[in-house]
Amino acid sequence: MNESLKNIFSLSTTRGNNFSDKKVSDDDFNTLIKSGVQAPNASNRQSYSIIVIDEKTKKELGLKGDRVLLFIIDFYRHECLSKHLGKNISFDHFQPFLTGVIDVSLAIQNIVVAANSMDIGYLVTNDTYTRDLDKLFEIFKLPKKGCFPLLYLCLGYPKEKKTAHKYRLDMKHIVHYGQYNDYSKDEIEEIVQEYDTVVGLELFPKWRDKGYGAYLDWFYDKWTPALESKEKSNKVLDAIKREGFINSD
Repeated sequence: MNESLKNIFSLSTTRGNNFSDKKVSDDDFNTLIKSGVQAPNASNRQSYSIIVIDEKTKKELGLKGDRVLLFIIDFYRHECLSKHLGKNISFDHFQPFLTGVIDVSLAIQNIVVAANSMDIGYLVTNDTYTRDLDKLFEIFKLPKKGCFPLLYLCLGYPKEKKTAHKYRLDMKHIVHYGQYNDYSKDEIEEIVQEYDTVVGLELFPKWRDKGYGAYLDWFYDKWTPALESKEKSNKVLDAIKREGFINSD
């Protein structure tokens, strides 16, 4: 296995309480940002912007790590460019938003892989749209059209470097060949058992102590409802509409 593959297979998120006080140098930080900008993106349009969050705002938002980046889907820049050139182009529909999601994700993954190769920890979090979304528009003075704060990327040295990668479901449950193959009852039960028996596959290792018979009982009863609800989804949808990515006409 070459060094690039070893790096990928050793990826492991640094949780907020595991970031140390060690500082990321300006040179290393700029290298990481440059690695993100080099990521593949649709039509070389780079439909995102990155805000480097200052220390005061980082603490106000309760974000961890030495350096924090906010990744924004950004078509406001393209609105400005097209207007400057006298072009009649509009991005007020959903496809640009989806393109922005993909572009942001690819840029972040590039930084994550680069950071891991430099022994710098990382945490990708959607505490943007799952919390007070309107507050972010105010704090960062985001344009009223064409922008959406998608993800934070927290960077810093971990107190303790994990040597084992985070476990994932067996590939046979994920990869379909030729067409989508529906899951049999036995295969579904096998996945349930895999979550229960593979150490490191679960988010919360003490689910048994809480009286749950299976890990996915905890995951669907406790974790998922805490993160996702119709009310939260509607607030996100309202913001997407307000920014012009969904045209009701």
